[in-house]
Amino acid sequence: MRRTAVGIILEILMGKSSNTYGELYSCGLINETFDSSYTAEVNYGYSMFGGESPEPDKAGESILESISKARKAGLPAEAYRRLLKAAEGSFVRRFNSAEGITNSFISGYFKGVSLFDNIEIYKKISYDYVSGVFEETFNDKYLAMSVIKPLKGGD
Repeated sequence: MRRTAVGIILEILMGKSSNTYGELYSCGLINETFDSSYTAEVNYGYSMFGGESPEPDKAGESILESISKARKAGLPAEAYRRLLKAAEGSFVRRFNSAEGITNSFISGYFKGVSLFDNIEIYKKISYDYVSGVFEETFNDKYLAMSVIKPLKGGD
């Protein structure tokens, strides 16, 4: 359930339809390579924003500002509802291909979860739960930024 909650949060904050993504893209601070992801393992998990930027520090500041604003104002409930439906639709579309079913089944198997548990997750996940995960996860004390720069004079 947490994976679904974080996926919704990432889309609200920096999904291609978010205000922050649009502003950063329009200003040229990010390009189409920009994306977000979440990794959840047994003993740890992390969210990541990444892509190319001519000014990564400025882009990072804008992302942090967006997170701070969302913390103060709360996550938009309408965006939560829309993205929950989108996540559920994406899950159902996996059943359109053998590869999608296989990947989902194997991923769940190694985590001790049934593929069909997702159906219950979409029924149970609430706005309050997602908001709680946001407050807990997107905390300043857990944030870090890494910038990879090309070598000067390198090929």
